[in-house]
Amino acid sequence: MGVGLVLVGTDILIYRWGLRTLFDGQVITLVQIPLVDHPLFLQWSGIKVPVVTALAVAAIAVLASVPSLGRPRLLTAIAVWMVTGAAIIALFKGTRFHHDLLLSLDVQPLGVVRWPLVLLPSALALLLLLAIDARWLCKFRQRNGPLPIAIEAAYLMRRGDRQKRMQRFDQAEKSFRRAYERTRAELGEDDPRTLGPLAKLAWFTYDHAADSSEAGRLFQTGTAITQKSQHVDRALVADLLDGLGSATMRDGDRQGALRLYEQAVRVAEEVHGRKGWQVATPLRHLAWATMMLSNLEEAERLCQRSVEITRWNYGRRSAALVQPMALLAQIREAQGRLEEAARLREQVLQLAGGRDGPNTERALALIELARIRARQGRDQEANTLYQEALAMASAGRAEARRVVSDALSGLASLRRSAGQFIEAEQLAGRALADSEASWGSDSLAVVGPLIELGQVFARQDKPQQARAYFERAIATVERRWGPADATLAIPLELFGRLERAQGNYELAETMTRRAIALVEAHDGPEDRQLVPLLALLGALASDRENHNDAIQILERGLTVAEKAYGRNRWQTTQFIAQLAYEREVNDDVEGAERLHRDEISALQIGPHSYHSELAEAFQRYSDFLERHGRSDEAVEAKRQSIELLVKHAREHPADSI
Repeated sequence: MGVGLVLVGTDILIYRWGLRTLFDGQVITLVQIPLVDHPLFLQWSGIKVPVVTALAVAAIAVLASVPSLGRPRLLTAIAVWMVTGAAIIALFKGTRFHHDLLLSLDVQPLGVVRWPLVLLPSALALLLLLAIDARWLCKFRQRNGPLPIAIEAAYLMRRGDRQKRMQRFDQAEKSFRRAYERTRAELGEDDPRTLGPLAKLAWFTYDHAADSSEAGRLFQTGTAITQKSQHVDRALVADLLDGLGSATMRDGDRQGALRLYEQAVRVAEEVHGRKGWQVATPLRHLAWATMMLSNLEEAERLCQRSVEITRWNYGRRSAALVQPMALLAQIREAQGRLEEAARLREQVLQLAGGRDGPNTERALALIELARIRARQGRDQEANTLYQEALAMASAGRAEARRVVSDALSGLASLRRSAGQFIEAEQLAGRALADSEASWGSDSLAVVGPLIELGQVFARQDKPQQARAYFERAIATVERRWGPADATLAIPLELFGRLERAQGNYELAETMTRRAIALVEAHDGPEDRQLVPLLALLGALASDRENHNDAIQILERGLTVAEKAYGRNRWQTTQFIAQLAYEREVNDDVEGAERLHRDEISALQIGPHSYHSELAEAFQRYSDFLERHGRSDEAVEAKRQSIELLVKHAREHPADSI
C-alpha cells in the first residue's frame, strides 16, 4: 500500500504540475499496449495516465481486498494471488524503468529518492505477499483436502448457492449433494475435511426437503466427526451444533434442542466474538426454542440481542434483519402485544423488499402480518394480504412449497370465521392438495390443512367428515413424532370440542386430559397452552354435572391464565365467567354475583378494548339478574350489552354480517 501511494504521489507532482513531460526525453519502449499512443501512457476517453501510476492503483486495489480472504475462498484466493503477484512484478520493473527515465529528464534528486523508497519496498511487498498466499493455500489444503478436489467442491457449492438464489431447488440440491459425495469418496467417510460440503448439504436439506430426517442424520454425522477429530474449524462446529439443534427441535425434543443451541452460541462467541455476525443465527434459534418452552421474557431478550448483532454488522435497512425481527414479532404476539407485533411485521415487510421478482421472504411476511390482522378482527385487510402472498407465489418464482399452502389455509380460516363454509372448504382442500403434492401425503406439512378442514366440517355440523380429518392429523403426527409429542395437543383439543358438541362427553374428556398431560410433560404445569384445555375440561365436568370437579379445574385454569396473561385479559375472564355459573348452580348466589362483577371490571380496565367480550359479560350478568328477580338492574345491564355490540359492529363490520 505504501509503495503504491508513494508512486501515485510522485507522479502527481511530476505530471500535474508540469515540471517535465515524457515527451521531452528519450523514451525506450517498455511494453506496447493497444489503443495507446505512447508506450508509457494508458488512454481512456482522451485522458492520458502513466502506466506506472495505473499499476500502482491496481496494486492498491488488490492489496486492499486481501483482508477479505480471511476464511480463504480458494477460487478468489488464487485469482487475487496471481493478479497481485503480476501487479507487484510489473510495479517492480516499471519503477526501475521510471527511475532511469527520471534521471534522463534531469530530475536526479527525485529519482535518487525514489530508488530506495520505492524499489526496495516493492521487493519486500512481493516476498511478503508470496509468503502469505503460500500460508493461505497450505491452510486451505489442510481444511479441504487436495487442491483438485477442493476446487471442484468449491465450484459445485458456488453453483448450488447460485441455483438456490434463483430458487431452482432441485438443481441446487444436486450440486450440494455431488460436492459432498465427491469429497467423501476421495477423503473418506470420517475425514473432517468433508465437513464443509456436508454442512452445506445438511442445511439445504433441512430448509427445502420434504423429509427433514435426512438433514438430522447429516448433522449427526458431522457432529460425530468433530468429536473424533482434534483439528476441526470451530466455526464449523458451531454451525453443525446449530443445525443439529434445529433438526432435534423438529423431532419434538425441545429441551435437547435448547441445549444444542446454547452450545452453538457459546462456540460461535468463542470463535467470532460476542458481536460477530455468525453469532446472530444460533442466538435467534436459541430464542425460538426458548419461546417454544414458554419462557417468553428470556426469548425476547435473546431475540433482541440477535437483532442488535445483525443490525450492528449489516445496518438498519438490511434484509438480514428479516428473520430475527420476524421472530421478535412472533414473541410479542405470543405475549398478547398484538399492536407491537403488527408494527414489527410491517417493518419486516419493508425490509423484505419489493413486489417484483421472486421474493419468498416478502410472501411469508405478508402471511404472518395477515394472521395478526385476522386476530385483530381486521378481516378485509387480512384477506388482501393473503391474496397478495398467494399471487406472488403463483405469478413469480417464490417458493410455492412454503407460501401457497399457508396462504390458502389462512384464506380458508377467514371464510370459516365469516360463515362462508363452501368457499372455506374449497380453499382448505386446495391447501391440502398443494401440501401433498409438494411434500407427500405423510408429511407433517399436511397437518395444518387437515386441521383446517376438520374445523370447517365441524362448523357445518358434519361430525363424520371432521372426525376423519382430525384422526388423520393425529395419526400423521404420531407416525412422525410419536404418541407423546406436544404438537398433538392442538388436534386433540379440537377433536375434544367436536365430541363435546356431539354429546360424547366421556370421549371428549379422554382426549382433553391426554392433551393436558402432553403439555404438562413437555412444558410444565403452568404453561399457557393449558389455558384453553383447562377451560374445555371444566366445561365438560359441568356438562356431566360434576360441579365440584368443575370448580377445582376452573380455579386452576384461572391461576394459570392470570400468570400467563394477567387478570385483565379475556383468556383469564372466561374462567371467572364459568366459575360464576358454577357458584350459582351450587346456590352461592352472592359469590356468583361477585364473580360476574369481577369479570366486567377486569374487561373494562384491561389493556385492550374487548367490546364483544364485554358485551357478552353484561349479557350474562343481565340473565343472572333476571333469574333472581332483579328486572330493573337486568334491563340496565342489557342496555350496556347492546351499546357495546353496536360499537363492536361499527369497528368490525365484517363480524356483524
